Amino acid sequence: MMRVRFENFRCFTSSPMVEIRPLALLIGENSAGKTSFLAGMRFLFESMSGTARDVFNRDPYYLGGFQEIAYSRIRGRPASSFVMQIELTAEEVCHQFRFVRGEPQPELSSYEFSSAGDRMVAEFMSREPSISLHLKDVPEGDRNITISNAERSLPPLSYIKNNPTYLFMMFDYVMYRSEVTKGRRAKAGVSAAVADRMRLLKERFRVSTTYLNKSVFASAPVRTQPHRTYTPSEVAVSSEGDQVPLELARAKLRSPERWSEVQKGLSAFGRDSGLFTNVDVRQFGKSDIDPFQVLVRVGSARRNLVGVGYGVSQILPIVFQLQNPGSNNVFLLQQPEVHLHPRAQAELGSLIADKHQQSPEHIYIVETHSDYIIDRLRILISMGILNPDHVGLVFFQKRGHDCIGSNIYFNRRGELLDVPDNFRSFFIEEHSRLLGF
Repeated sequence: MMRVRFENFRCFTSSPMVEIRPLALLIGENSAGKTSFLAGMRFLFESMSGTARDVFNRDPYYLGGFQEIAYSRIRGRPASSFVMQIELTAEEVCHQFRFVRGEPQPELSSYEFSSAGDRMVAEFMSREPSISLHLKDVPEGDRNITISNAERSLPPLSYIKNNPTYLFMMFDYVMYRSEVTKGRRAKAGVSAAVADRMRLLKERFRVSTTYLNKSVFASAPVRTQPHRTYTPSEVAVSSEGDQVPLELARAKLRSPERWSEVQKGLSAFGRDSGLFTNVDVRQFGKSDIDPFQVLVRVGSARRNLVGVGYGVSQILPIVFQLQNPGSNNVFLLQQPEVHLHPRAQAELGSLIADKHQQSPEHIYIVETHSDYIIDRLRILISMGILNPDHVGLVFFQKRGHDCIGSNIYFNRRGELLDVPDNFRSFFIEEHSRLLGF
């Protein structure tokens, strides 16, 4: 499990820690911070992966410059910095990133890693990066030490500020300084006990960064428009699913076995959801550069993708990506239920739950307004199919100019626990008016 916190980030002034379970649903009113939360989660998941560049303005999240991202209670004035923090409860470690104004995007100004009472703090505001260690269970005089960049072994500040992956080099440098201690203790200036704590801290850092080195698929709330005919091209993976028709065509032409699995999975969801019974590709030629069409069977009729309900083209990229994750192990989905009728929304909940069961190491964070998805998960929990400890809701609400998130959990009967007082208040009020109360 993990817990996250954002400070002065978009509408989150100083939000409490929010727990994120492997299958998490984000719910709440519009403009309550759900999309900003997803953007923050993508940074945290990718922070050590080497793909964190332009994380605040990369498809599908466009947050603007520092002034638009850094939030302050004083309206019209951005905060001087903002913080993004993630705790890994099982490992008992915490990673904290602080950003300040850059040119023009935010730049990393400091990073703190803490574990079991020990902390390493890296500062990037002066000419040279500095590392300070705050250790427990060592002689009192060695508890707070600073390691300088004496050998000029660390990368330039401009690199570190814009790519947190270089934090690995910071820890390598700490490890190097601790190894020097063995043979040249006096010169290194730290004791053997401190060196041991430094090595332990680095090992915990290495283990915990597996959570911050993920491959993330982030979807947009509205997916690609369907076309009557497609022309093959090199299309990169996008949040709108532009690549999916090409993936289907290539699978059919190049790999009959893979195509059979892809078609089987899509068609099963289509039948269970009542949207369609089959998906196929009609190719105008035998080469992978020839045009093609995507066909959908609804009832006894086989139709072009543009000739069926808009919900089909909107859900295909999501279903395809869930069933064919590739290297992705984190899925951030914005309103995947768009244009789906209730039965299809509920079935989408079943699909996400099924994929979680098949790959429990994957993480699914879904921003949704669908009661049908939530209710389907509750049914699966009550049936004993889904473990309630793996599922949670995060309820976002506005309080003045701030946004906060609150955790809501499930018991084994699928009932909601720790429900805020104002949760569902609108629906209760509407039903009361309808009944004349």
